[in-house]
This record gives sequence, C-alpha cells and structure tokens, in this order.
Amino acid sequence: MKKWLKKVLSVILLSAVLVMSLTFAPQGTAEVQAAVKPYFTIKNPTVTYKPGDRYLRYYTVLPIAGCSKKSEIKSLKSSNKGVKVQAGNGYVTAYFGDKALTSTISCKVGGTKISTKLTVRKYSNPFEGFKIGKQNFTGKFNRNNEYRQGKNIERQTLNIRAKKGWMITKVEVYSDGAGKTWRVNKSSFSKKITLSGTYGAAVYVYVKNAKTGISERIIFRKSGGY
Repeated sequence: MKKWLKKVLSVILLSAVLVMSLTFAPQGTAEVQAAVKPYFTIKNPTVTYKPGDRYLRYYTVLPIAGCSKKSEIKSLKSSNKGVKVQAGNGYVTAYFGDKALTSTISCKVGGTKISTKLTVRKYSNPFEGFKIGKQNFTGKFNRNNEYRQGKNIERQTLNIRAKKGWMITKVEVYSDGAGKTWRVNKSSFSKKITLSGTYGAAVYVYVKNAKTGISERIIFRKSGGY
C-alpha cells in the first residue's frame, strides 16, 4: 500500500511541475512571433508649410510601427537636402523649410529597410466662410492656420463652410475649462458657441482634402489661452 501511495504522489507531483513549467515558461518565442514588422504608419504623407507661422522651423512627425527606441533607427536619410531628419523614440521628425518639395525618408529598423515619401505644399485657406455671429473671420486664415482675438463670445452662432474639395471632419470647442466635440464629415457646420475664460478657450476645426490628402487643424483662439 505504501509503495502504491508513493507512486500516486510522484505522478501528482510530476503533473504539478509540468503545469508550473508551462505556466511560467519564458515568452521569448511567442514575442518574436508576434513582433510587428517595422513600417511608417503614415504612408506617403502630404503636409503644408505656413508663411505666417510664428515658428522658424516647420516639421512633421512620422511614427514607426514596431519601433520604440531611438537607438533602433539606423541609416536615417532624406533624399532631399531641404529636409532634415532626426530619430526619436519610435518616430522620425522631418524638418522642412518654406517651399514646396518632395523627399523620400528612409531608414533601417531591426535590419528592415523602410521608407515613405514626404510631400510638402504651401498652406492655403480651406474655408469659403468662417463667421461667428456677424463677424467674418474667413480672411484671417489666409496665411496661417491660427488666429487670436481677445473678446469673449457669448452664445453666438459659429458658421463654417469649407471650400470645394475640403471636408470638415471634426469641430472642438473649449470654454471655461469644458469642451464639446462634434464629428461632422460635411462641408459645412453651424452651432451656437461660447468662448470665455482665461485659458484654453478656443475652436479647433479639423479639415481634410480628399484629392490632395492634406489634413489641417485650424484654430480660432481667445487671446490669453495656451
């Protein structure tokens, strides 16, 4: 009886050891199989430079899937000398000047060569109309994507019309520390808004041109906001 009991206990103990081994086995193999092959997440992006921008340098960020460290990005190059590139933790920053150009951005991540074509175009006002109440601000966005003014706006109607080819995808309004978001996906938008408070009062309008692939964020900001 004692011998039989010892055999049963041995089998139980061996089973427990096997279960523990499977449960806590190193996951290296699974991680390798599940690893993402590196690639630029934004394929062939088109961006704009803005002559009226306050910043001296213009740039865009190109994220890389399957990459999280700056040290993983090797042999980073730009085919156009007018575009300077810099590696970051899982992304590449491309700095460009105030003229239209194209450049192929390439690098190696984990031995895999990846590339994307960057197109830079001059900014143009995407609005046919941008009014708040009786005030027309359309021309304020001819040279830049941001305009500031100091007056509070209380329950006035924001009317936006996009130019042909442009679509308003989203509108965000922040006032007195609170925010509202509207998903639009139309060429026009109309809503009563309030802009007040010391910081953060602003209207953000997101637009996209289906033909050119350009996306813009237009900002109407109350002065004193951040």
